[in-house]
Amino acid sequence: MWAGDVQRSARDFAARCGRPIALTVELDEGSRLQVRELRTGPGEGFVTLRVGNGGEERELGVRLDRITGVELRVARDGESAFRVREGGVGFSA
Repeated sequence: MWAGDVQRSARDFAARCGRPIALTVELDEGSRLQVRELRTGPGEGFVTLRVGNGGEERELGVRLDRITGVELRVARDGESAFRVREGGVGFSA
């Protein structure tokens, strides 16, 4: 549910701005991660964050209780943008 809420917020923010956006997640020990994609899992209470810029990409499984903040902003020129998922439910042919 948390990942879906962030996706909806990101989609709405991108629509208002009309430009690519950046998503930064702050963890409980103070590190800030530039997130390119996120999805639920692995398992309950976790989210997978795809991070990286400039060729080094990683996926991190993070417990939701370690996330202390989320920032959405307009992406800077040359910066990797967050991949906003399209809205809607169901399948397309």
